[in-house]
Amino acid sequence: MSADSKHPEPPGPRPEVKPPPRPAMRFHPTRYTFGDVVYLRVRGEQVRGMVTQITLRSGSSPLYGVTWGSGTESWHYEYELSTEFLPWYPLGYQEQAKKEESDA
Repeated sequence: MSADSKHPEPPGPRPEVKPPPRPAMRFHPTRYTFGDVVYLRVRGEQVRGMVTQITLRSGSSPLYGVTWGSGTESWHYEYELSTEFLPWYPLGYQEQAKKEESDA
């Protein structure tokens, strides 16, 4: 017992103090991930971009921050992006449908 202490030290080694358990890590599935090369579906020209940011919000689809070759950055939903260049997409479904109807 030390002079400053009112309680005696218990005999033997001190018990090991363990930190509380960490919460389980959650997994949020997204179509694209960091570093994926994507194309903007509504652009007529073939401009490649890279996914550099992902924002997850409650009750909403993921938003992807894409850095384009020109150095600009913009935010897009999954349906606006594609991993391959789609040259016909900017024409829109109406023009594609009209073309298919006229060919039939």
